[in-house]
Amino acid sequence: YDIVKPPQFGVVERLRVLDGTWQTVDSFTSEMVTFGRVRYMHLLGNPSHDEFKFKASVGSIRTNTLYDFRLTFIKLELYQSVNEELVLNNTREAFISSQHLTFKTNPLALPSDRVVYTILRPPKYGILHLSSGKHHLQMHSTFTQQHIDTDQLWYRLHRRAYSHIQDEFTFVVGATECKNITGVMTIRHTPGSPSSDRTEGRVHTTLERLQVTEGSRMVIPATHLNFRTDAVTNLIFNITHLPKHGKIEVINDILKVARDNTTYFTLEELNSDRVYYAHDDSESRHDSFHFMALSPEPEDFQYVGVFHIDIILKNDNSPVRANDNVFHIVHGGARLITARDLSYTDADLDTKPSDIIYTVQRYIKDPPNGGIFRADNPSEQIAQFSQDDINKNLVLFKHQGKEYGKMAFWISDGLFDVNGNLEIQASPPFIRMYPSNGSIVENGKAVVITSRDMQVDTNMNCLEEDIRYEITLEPKHGTIEVGEGQGAFTFTQLDVTASRVAYRHREPKTPTDQFRFKVMCLDTWGEGVYVIKIFPSSYWEPLRVTTNLPLVVEESTSVNVTKDILEVMHPQIEPSNIVYQVTDGPYHGWLEITTTPGTLELENYNEEPVHIKVFDQSIINANRLVYVQSGVNRTRDRIRMDVTNGIVWLRDVELNVVIIPEHFYVYAFNLTVVEGEAVSVKPDLFRTITEYYKGKVVAYKVVEKPKYGKIVMADQELNLLPVLKLNSGNIQYINDGSEESSDAFKLVAMTESSKESEPFYVHVNIAPVNDEPPIVAANTGLCVWEGGTFTFTTKELYVNDIDTPPENVTVRVVDIVSGYIAMQGNLDTAVHHFTQADIDKGKVVFVHKNGTKGKMIFNVTDGLHELSKITFLITTKSVSLKLTRKHNMKVFPLMREPLNNYMLMSKCSDPTRTIIYKIERAPTLGRLIMLNGESHHRSIKQFTQQDVNNTVVFYEHTHPFSDLYTNDSFIFTVEAPLAKPLTDQIFNIDISVSSGGLAKYVNIPPIKVQEGDKVPIKVNVSNVITYLETQAGLRQPQIEAQWSQPSHGELKPFMTSLTQSQIESGVVNYEHDDSDTTQDKIDMALFLLPDYVLLCNVSIIIHITPVNDQPFRLLTDTPQIQVVQGEN
Repeated sequence: YDIVKPPQFGVVERLRVLDGTWQTVDSFTSEMVTFGRVRYMHLLGNPSHDEFKFKASVGSIRTNTLYDFRLTFIKLELYQSVNEELVLNNTREAFISSQHLTFKTNPLALPSDRVVYTILRPPKYGILHLSSGKHHLQMHSTFTQQHIDTDQLWYRLHRRAYSHIQDEFTFVVGATECKNITGVMTIRHTPGSPSSDRTEGRVHTTLERLQVTEGSRMVIPATHLNFRTDAVTNLIFNITHLPKHGKIEVINDILKVARDNTTYFTLEELNSDRVYYAHDDSESRHDSFHFMALSPEPEDFQYVGVFHIDIILKNDNSPVRANDNVFHIVHGGARLITARDLSYTDADLDTKPSDIIYTVQRYIKDPPNGGIFRADNPSEQIAQFSQDDINKNLVLFKHQGKEYGKMAFWISDGLFDVNGNLEIQASPPFIRMYPSNGSIVENGKAVVITSRDMQVDTNMNCLEEDIRYEITLEPKHGTIEVGEGQGAFTFTQLDVTASRVAYRHREPKTPTDQFRFKVMCLDTWGEGVYVIKIFPSSYWEPLRVTTNLPLVVEESTSVNVTKDILEVMHPQIEPSNIVYQVTDGPYHGWLEITTTPGTLELENYNEEPVHIKVFDQSIINANRLVYVQSGVNRTRDRIRMDVTNGIVWLRDVELNVVIIPEHFYVYAFNLTVVEGEAVSVKPDLFRTITEYYKGKVVAYKVVEKPKYGKIVMADQELNLLPVLKLNSGNIQYINDGSEESSDAFKLVAMTESSKESEPFYVHVNIAPVNDEPPIVAANTGLCVWEGGTFTFTTKELYVNDIDTPPENVTVRVVDIVSGYIAMQGNLDTAVHHFTQADIDKGKVVFVHKNGTKGKMIFNVTDGLHELSKITFLITTKSVSLKLTRKHNMKVFPLMREPLNNYMLMSKCSDPTRTIIYKIERAPTLGRLIMLNGESHHRSIKQFTQQDVNNTVVFYEHTHPFSDLYTNDSFIFTVEAPLAKPLTDQIFNIDISVSSGGLAKYVNIPPIKVQEGDKVPIKVNVSNVITYLETQAGLRQPQIEAQWSQPSHGELKPFMTSLTQSQIESGVVNYEHDDSDTTQDKIDMALFLLPDYVLLCNVSIIIHITPVNDQPFRLLTDTPQIQVVQGEN
């Protein structure tokens, strides 16, 4: 077949068997057609048809006949084939199969991997995940129909569920050249029935309603929301639907709100009464919130439920006037006050009309021109009545006095009182009609005349049955009917209110009708005309939307809404009578009506634009309706309208607006390629994010080439990637084999009109190939303390492999001298292999055993390549001990004193060694003990430097004491593993009453003095005397006190030394110096006579009570303020 005229919008190609590529041809054979090697490839435009012309020949026989081969382009349609609920019967997870969810294309079936689902809203009570992926699917994650068909899409609950659960996720489905479809899939979980013989995992649930007073806050007790189970220790309550009329708060330990309007709380917070429901003070009787209770891992518990709240309403709203009319009455007459004249309402739901009480204010400057009386007993004047009395026509007003006046009331709902009044206007009797538009009736039909269209205004005391209508001029084209009767001439206002009065049209093709009437009450009457508009029956026929197409507008511009875009019509109704009322939108612009068709008026651009909400079809037909787009980065808008001809309504007509963005964006998925190999670049790699440009991209231009590869087709590097060539799979990214884990190239998408997208990157993940051997980059050897350990770092041993991760680079020990290799945390067990990652993490340790020199021989492998018999040298250094600090210990007789590192300190050259003190000769006047707890101790023969650092070693003086001071000591040896010990070390202990222990026997009572006043100083030292007599063996010891002058006062009389009796009797006074101080101090020392042995030093604290005796003074030198004239 020879192609004489090629196709206009594509090419004819044949498959080359040698390399599997497609080649454009101008001839082909029937054999190629038979084996499916000839195809038509669409390249340009959006045509409906294409064709090529050809001639046929067999061998040398040719025909002159010209044949046409015609191709018809069809639009693919995406449709929902299956969407069934997934049911979990007491199971945690299940896969979503094609029996649950299937979307297909018609009339040609696209491959299932081309039907792509994008998650708009993920499920709440579980997750979606693919069996081939590590992460669960989030918002904007995608999966394909192929994943569903091959049972790879799974739904899994967060935990094992013990309640009924109804879950769902929302998605949008897309396929090439198809309109997207939004859908929802539901999941239902049914829990299993509890087994009577299985107590494990049983759950006892308590969900009690909470009662909260309107506007208040109430703790949610654990008794109202409780789960009792052996399997759960803690729960997190996630609030999936917030309460409508309040919020959940969590407070902290100091009763402050820690989380306001929170979306979660814990079981611990619930049990400690820290979770509150706060009502928003609205008039609501009930509220609730939905929750999901989850246990932490590894506990397996999930419960979904609803917590209900009952609101106890309270009276917190005052009565409000519902109308404000003047009350008209006849001079000197009486008239019922109706709800039309005087009405108050109350927003509180529990407040009834009978609860709203009016009380007449009697003592006012301007008295009213009448009084209130009971309607059923007109002689009884009343001062109080209810709204219910008004509604039941039980309240009567009698006029007396001037024509105009006001009657003042207190209006109360039982709690709140408001002030109100009723304006009263007296005049001669009148009766008149309120303005009315009359009625509309269908041709040949009847219409009921309602009280809304026929209502009387009068100042006479007339009930509805007292107001009579008399027809003075009958309608020409119809009749008035009252009840079942026809041709009636009289009726009452009560008949109108009861919908018993109707007009029936009898003569066709008459546009209007009317009747005259006289309205009467008592002796007063008035006249009126009632107009009836008669419309053809077609007016009651539904309006038809003949055109409703998307309105296309460029971003930040305006466009006319024409009848080619939107038209609602009726064959019998003028376009000007078809009125649109905007009920919702637009959101990213507004509507305007121009005076000149097809233009947007800009002369008043500084003024706020008028947003039109009502217009008619004639304005659209005249090209005067303009949509002005204002929002940026928007792709869609909508305008929802109700359309009417005054008779029938067409509700919720929606005009969709497609906004052509100034910029459009494309997202690219990651490519994955094996190092040194190639991967096809296919169209499903790209996703057009901007809605308007979906399906309009024809090519991708390379603006930044990849660094570690290139994009080719048949060995030719490309700078432009046509979409139709991408479909063939012949365009590839080829990696150059370098040791890089990632690559990227930048593209822009192009449309037929050469509109370019914002640049975007395609990231390439390169799967490495192990083709590089490991290299020992560091092998310095190590130096270790004798008998010690050494942790390897990368400075001593580092094996580098540029294409293998450290955890796969293994070091195998062939031979080792003078020790062994171990791992941190298990130093007693030798290991024979470890990885570079273990070295990087500091896990590999050499443990020295013997000898001053050693070595390790090892091999290195990355699983494919190996380095053999590498030598690692090991040397040692000797360990030494040094006694750095040894000071005498001072101990109070018969007391304990801790041994600390200020008194005794030794150091080892290897800081990891344990330093041990062994007692060669114990102390003679006491003992060394170690505390195991607050009151437990034991005698010891040895201790460590760490014990000294932790101050758990004590010397305790135990020998009976008969003098003021003595000495003790012990001899010790300092040892550390493999170090030369330090022998015959003496530690001296001084035992003396001057060591500070007697201070606790001095009793100093609290001393307070007022500012500028004086107070005697009394100190009780009798316990010190008793101690010296009983413990030190002194008979009648004499002591003397010496003290210094205080900082903010004086001692009077000042005595440098005092006896025991003088101290205890308070012969010396402290006299404050009247300064503004709150505390003072006297330092005192006690001495034992006659040798003046220092017993102790103590401080006497004096608390001073301040006195307000200082006048205040102005700190500002020149008080002034500056203000702009005429401003605040």
